[in-house]
Amino acid sequence: MKLQRLTWMLGLVPLVSSADAPKGDSCKVYKGYNCAEPGTKLEPSADYDFDDSEKSLTGEKRAIDPRDVDFTTLDSETGINVTNLVRRQDYDHVDVATLHARVEDTLEANDADEEDGLVEAYRQLTNRGQLERRGGDRKLQVCLNKASMTYNAPPYPNAADDDYYDAKTWDDCQDYKLEKKTKAQVDRENAARKKKDPKIKDRTFADEHVLEIQLIKAFSLEKFGGTPRGAKPKGEVPSFPLSVQAHDYKEMCKYLSDFWNKGRQLSNVDNKKAWDFVANAWPSRVDGAAHDGKEMIKLESRVNGVKARAFGWTAIYAKDEQDKAKMNIENADEFIKNIKEMILVSEYMKRDEVQKIFKAQGDRVKIKFKEVEEGLEKNWAKEPRKYIKQGLDMMWAKWLKEHVPKASKKLADEIAVHAGILETFIEQRELFEDIQKKKPEKDRVKITPEEQKLLDGMKASVKKAKAVLVSDQTKPLIPNPWA
Repeated sequence: MKLQRLTWMLGLVPLVSSADAPKGDSCKVYKGYNCAEPGTKLEPSADYDFDDSEKSLTGEKRAIDPRDVDFTTLDSETGINVTNLVRRQDYDHVDVATLHARVEDTLEANDADEEDGLVEAYRQLTNRGQLERRGGDRKLQVCLNKASMTYNAPPYPNAADDDYYDAKTWDDCQDYKLEKKTKAQVDRENAARKKKDPKIKDRTFADEHVLEIQLIKAFSLEKFGGTPRGAKPKGEVPSFPLSVQAHDYKEMCKYLSDFWNKGRQLSNVDNKKAWDFVANAWPSRVDGAAHDGKEMIKLESRVNGVKARAFGWTAIYAKDEQDKAKMNIENADEFIKNIKEMILVSEYMKRDEVQKIFKAQGDRVKIKFKEVEEGLEKNWAKEPRKYIKQGLDMMWAKWLKEHVPKASKKLADEIAVHAGILETFIEQRELFEDIQKKKPEKDRVKITPEEQKLLDGMKASVKKAKAVLVSDQTKPLIPNPWA
């Protein structure tokens, strides 16, 4: 690599060769970084720019019907006519939550995934994310493209005040310990950070189930059919046949839709729609089940987001942002902070009490699948076309057993990518320093204390990442309770 290119990639010196450097030219000052502030540049997030009229809607504390929203700017920037989509004639009498789900799935099927920010822009614009964060119902779809159905995730309870899972300290990027804290302890730590720096944001926490609620959707995409977010099938669309032949059905989605979704009372189990019955396996405020209070945990929001993406079908960090960031060593702190957050996900999922909840919830979904199929079998017993069980409980159990190692590998692979980028930065910095040592003393560009701090941080993060990846060979980053 030519020196000119090298110095540009380092981001620490001007884009000039040593031969034509102006007299007195010096290293650009690196401003340093604060590890208590989370990384942001690589986070998959919406980069859609709301106009003033749109911003006024996002603060509403009500469910916004998409048919009442002006999507003009979103239409023009995305190339997807959301306005016409929400006003389709056959959607006239569709309830708001179902319409939201259909629009989001259309955006997803058109490559508008979280990395592009379009789905998130739609969610912000229609206040979807705000409502969910307040613990409201959430509808998710299964079988996206064929016989699409929805299931309703009920409002979930809050975790107890002594169930905050957080980094031991955020001020030290090389402290990878996770602790269980009380609300009072978290409040004191936030106050102490604010005292040091009034501009710093408080760490926030998400009430979470441990087993991601989106997993039923992920399961359905993989086993029943449909196109996941941002993916278009190449060549012939794959077939998803029934596990057990029933009547003249060829596709699982169509079969489930007719028996689980369209039979009115015949598709209800225990006075709930079949899919909603399964979704009630998660902790909920609705039925006040005894397990609710014991199975809700507060996890630091950034760590929770990394965990959700590790188990989901989107990238843990946006690749396009990563490709841009790795061209400048000043962005190294983003990779350092993210390595810490990813390791904290592993530390969280390795905790015995978390694994216990993880296992209990996954097993309960399995039980719900078994119960719903048995209930539907009874409902349709006197009908000409009877419901024939597909063994979805065992299908779910097998899928979970396979999916957890995939999530663990996804996390490990991303840690390796981050560490590799930091190693490249380190090599470039050391090569640059070797070049400087060969120059006369008066012409050398010396490393500043802040640059040295960054270099030391990079080395420490790479060392820890490698140690974690080595241990992953014997003990996965995310243990699999169904192995």
